Amino acid sequence: MPKGDRNVHFTGTGFRWISPRPIRHAYRGADIAPTRRPRLTLPALPDSLPGKVPEGEKIVPLKSVRLGSNDLDKSRAFYDATFAALGLAPSAPPGQHPIAMWDVDGVRFLLGPARDGAPCTHANGGTIIFEAADAEAVQAWHAAGLANGGTSEGAPEPKPQARGAFGAYLRDPDGNKLGVYAGLSMGAAARS
Repeated sequence: MPKGDRNVHFTGTGFRWISPRPIRHAYRGADIAPTRRPRLTLPALPDSLPGKVPEGEKIVPLKSVRLGSNDLDKSRAFYDATFAALGLAPSAPPGQHPIAMWDVDGVRFLLGPARDGAPCTHANGGTIIFEAADAEAVQAWHAAGLANGGTSEGAPEPKPQARGAFGAYLRDPDGNKLGVYAGLSMGAAARS
């Protein structure tokens, strides 16, 4: 599949998810080095499936998500622990910038101070959702977050607002709201 055929596309009325970019357990095999993650090659979607980009519509790939942090060391410890529970490698910070960075299946997840020097604040109503392989990974993610300065916003359990998918919510040390689900489908495919 061409690189642009996944992520998000713009329909003229707003962004629509085509294909979620879930966090994968890429390092289950002991013989796989964390620096050389295997890439999954997906076949092209048939024209009849929901999520197929209509001819002539522009693809807008999601490249990164950045959150502010007032204590980068504390936030890095929180995210290293929670992402490890989902199978991701620790942060790979670029040396010349005061940020932490993770690769979430090709999308960069970044943390850092506000560029204007003002204190960082969290979004009211904003939540970033990650995908876990199973309920045990959801529970491990939640426990790792609590042990590393996070606060619970919803214990690991089936969530009625997500059609019974198993999920949990946390706030990171800076107050950003995060969630993780196992088995959550979103968009048109979830309604059919």
